[in-house]
Amino acid sequence: MIAKKIQLFDIELEKPVDTQEWGTFKDSLRAPIHNWFTYPAGFSYKAVESSIKTNGISEGATVYDPFMGSGTTNLVAKKLAINSYGVEAHPFVFRIARTKMNWEIDRNEIVSALRGIEGQVNQRRGNFNGRDISSRLSGEFPELVLKCYEPNTLLDLLFIRNSILDGEYPQEMKDIFFVGLTSILRQVSTAATGWPYIAPKKQKTTSLNKNAWVEFARQIEGMVTDIETTVREANPNFRKSLHRIFNADSRYTQELIPTASVDHVFTSPPYLNNFDYADRTRLELYFWGEAKNWGDISENIRTKLITSATTQISRDDPKYKLSKELKEACPEVGDFLSRAVVQLGERATII
Repeated sequence: MIAKKIQLFDIELEKPVDTQEWGTFKDSLRAPIHNWFTYPAGFSYKAVESSIKTNGISEGATVYDPFMGSGTTNLVAKKLAINSYGVEAHPFVFRIARTKMNWEIDRNEIVSALRGIEGQVNQRRGNFNGRDISSRLSGEFPELVLKCYEPNTLLDLLFIRNSILDGEYPQEMKDIFFVGLTSILRQVSTAATGWPYIAPKKQKTTSLNKNAWVEFARQIEGMVTDIETTVREANPNFRKSLHRIFNADSRYTQELIPTASVDHVFTSPPYLNNFDYADRTRLELYFWGEAKNWGDISENIRTKLITSATTQISRDDPKYKLSKELKEACPEVGDFLSRAVVQLGERATII
């Protein structure tokens, strides 16, 4: 526990600050903008705020998150008028973060575009004329997606998706709608789709007969309100702060981030927690057509990410051998890891 001093009736008291959830995403699930996308293995925005305050990082300074995820560190920095850099290798998650960082929206323009999407959805429904839903959906989605939704719900989600993709909207607005629709995918699913696993055989009765359009429109309204609320609460100088985020490999940022330009780093690197970060977004990737099978996910995303799950590795793959560079730069770490690899191999053989 960390003690936070407060002033009450001119008497200084100690108020405990609960830090137990700072390594999880629970706090962020209750916070505007942060809660747009439930990111597995995310961390609390309160931990970032505390780190920035404790280390005296103030307006005009620069923070960096080399494993940005859905942008928690960068969002906190922007609200405090602190500059930031962020790097994220997962292209889908990067797009979520990019959208969260865009606060320059106009409510009237969003509402007008939403009405346009609604009109397109209604037109697509009318043109469908009750034809065989199963054939229509099976031609669009992999089996996993088909198992997660009632047919009519999935059909409406498809019509919303295609109306967004086909609409002539600015990219920033399309991003808002993209994140809004992504945010409700697990909410309206009748399968157990809580993070991190998907269990199509377990029915979630609370989602039966949910109206996809109503949930989508409500989510967009909430997102606009979130931005307006955050702007009101933010440091008035937040618009003067600079934020540069990249869909890139954090090992190779020499041309992206100037030397000696960062004052503070706050991050949570992927580690061997047995989370396959590519697989954790499989439902979303399948729905948006960014992957059709396991091979697509492996080739287009998994190969770009740090290995964090034993299911991702092959013992004979040379890329999982300890590098010469590591042994030279950190000989003690190299020796420890070499011994650990041998011991783990022996235990695996016994098992």
